Amino acid sequence: VIVSPGGKEDIDFVQAIKAVFTAHKICKKDGKILLIASCRLGHQWPELIDIAEKIKKENMNKNQLLKEILKNGIESFAGAVMYKLYDIFINGKPKLYIYTNNNKLNNEIATLLNIEIINNPQDFIDKEANEKLKILAIPYAALTLINT
Repeated sequence: VIVSPGGKEDIDFVQAIKAVFTAHKICKKDGKILLIASCRLGHQWPELIDIAEKIKKENMNKNQLLKEILKNGIESFAGAVMYKLYDIFINGKPKLYIYTNNNKLNNEIATLLNIEIINNPQDFIDKEANEKLKILAIPYAALTLINT
């Protein structure tokens, strides 16, 4: 699934991640999501990084994360995003790739969140097309609601 947030929803990773929610609803667990977003302000979300580090350090499962959120042990918005996208950010399923036209999203953060930064989206798409996989593109995905 290829997604782009659309509009001004790709100014940073916090905004761009909205498109991943749309893709996650329709992507198979063993599938791939390619997020194409400028993220010109970079990551801008230290709370999400703190949560990911805590989950990995304490080997928290999804239910333990929810309990931690409910007892206010974790910042609620970042916690909710991590809970909803736990499979992607913690388990790497489906695999999330990102193409951004700047270097504001560093490899250390990407690795922590199981995101692979790619340099050429056309090469990525060509490879998937050669494997005869189904490809779905969703422009303005941050503004798209999908009912499954």
